[in-house]
Amino acid sequence: MNIKVFFNRLLIAISHIKDGSFHNIWEGITVRFFSNHHSYGLKRDLNSSFNIIGPIKKLEIRLFNPETDLFALDEGQRHLRLVKENIPSCYVASDEQEQVCYRQWLFKASENDRLKKYFGNLFPELNSNEGLIEGVFTKPDYRGLNIMPNAIDLILKENYNQGINLFLVFVNKHNIASLKGFHKSGFTPYIYRIERWRFFKRYVTFHELNNKNLKSYKNRIK
Repeated sequence: MNIKVFFNRLLIAISHIKDGSFHNIWEGITVRFFSNHHSYGLKRDLNSSFNIIGPIKKLEIRLFNPETDLFALDEGQRHLRLVKENIPSCYVASDEQEQVCYRQWLFKASENDRLKKYFGNLFPELNSNEGLIEGVFTKPDYRGLNIMPNAIDLILKENYNQGINLFLVFVNKHNIASLKGFHKSGFTPYIYRIERWRFFKRYVTFHELNNKNLKSYKNRIK
């Protein structure tokens, strides 16, 4: 871990202590001591046609502004450390009343080295035509309104014009809402990731999808 990452984590830990969020610190410790996390790797190829499932929302997409958008989504400090790393590019979506309702990062191959430093070996290295989605979050008051699929579609199509046509994302198998949201956005499973923490050391392996994985995925997105 480099000094900058350590310093950012320390500042966030101190802020948790100040606001009394001891459970966040304890959860982070217990997860890193011993835990298993299973995720689906999903992809969407913009060379293949797809129509958004559900109503089309009128949204305005722009780059994230830390001065005005940092706490606009009522998410506490969920993505504060990622914001502090300032890795391009982070997008927000706002509704017709100019209220920010959604945020996500879209990383490109030019960020491979910075992604490696921040996430370790959690993601495969990106090719020049690939983008990685991370840090997806919809403001609680806007959930269930099909905001996520519409915002993702707008952001991806904007970057498609910049030479990226294959978009990847990894979603924990227990995060049913996100799995359904990405399904509505045209994503399909292509790989399976297992993340294991043992005594504060992480092990990540990627596996081909088998029939059991696919059946489980289809049951979760119904």
